[in-house]
Amino acid sequence: MVSPEQHLVASAVIFREADCLDRWQWQDWLDMFTDDCEFWCPAWVDEEQLGDDPDRYVSFFYLSGRAALGDRVFRVESGLTPFVTPLPRTCHVISNLHVTALDATQMQVSSHWQTSTYHRRVTVHLFGFYEHTLVLDDGRWRIARKKITLLNDHLDLPIDFNQI
Repeated sequence: MVSPEQHLVASAVIFREADCLDRWQWQDWLDMFTDDCEFWCPAWVDEEQLGDDPDRYVSFFYLSGRAALGDRVFRVESGLTPFVTPLPRTCHVISNLHVTALDATQMQVSSHWQTSTYHRRVTVHLFGFYEHTLVLDDGRWRIARKKITLLNDHLDLPIDFNQI
């Protein structure tokens, strides 16, 4: 049974992560992840099957470890990624958040998300599901795993980690 306090803790972490992305607080966002984290957005194999193994199927993103996330952040901050220059403005909206499993040091959190992105005078809406694994690390809850299911995956523009 998930207590209201545990639900609030999970919500605070997930909402804070989205807020860091929208406000371009990259280092704060990066600090929310564990050193050995996994950040994964699998691609769809066909219209009904989502890739279930990053080693076997193509992914929109598969980043293993905070250092890999840090590399993405560096590219965004430095302007080395041309398709995110100028930086897209984003607004993440998260709903239907619930804790699906927990113990003293780990929580599984499921939610629905939608992101509106404004970039080069074009607005794009992306949406899907999140699955977060949160772990208690040195007294604070951090993200050990984030799986992003992108439901509308026929994209007209390239995307980066901050848009999903």
